[in-house]
Amino acid sequence: FNLQVDSDNRKDKINLRVMDLSGRTVELLWNVTAGQTIQVGAKYRPGMYIVEMVQGSNRKRLKLVKQPD
Repeated sequence: FNLQVDSDNRKDKINLRVMDLSGRTVELLWNVTAGQTIQVGAKYRPGMYIVEMVQGSNRKRLKLVKQPD
């Protein structure tokens, strides 16, 4: 997956966490900069994942679905 991380707040870093549907953390990325493109999921098993991005008090969640090859 290619994730384009956008925010109007360019000075505060963004922390990104990918979780499976059981709530287990699959991947953590710290200090992501707004405007940066992140690649995740190359080694994930097929299934659904939740991406949570936190910047200060702002929080955003996305659902990702990895299809079998």
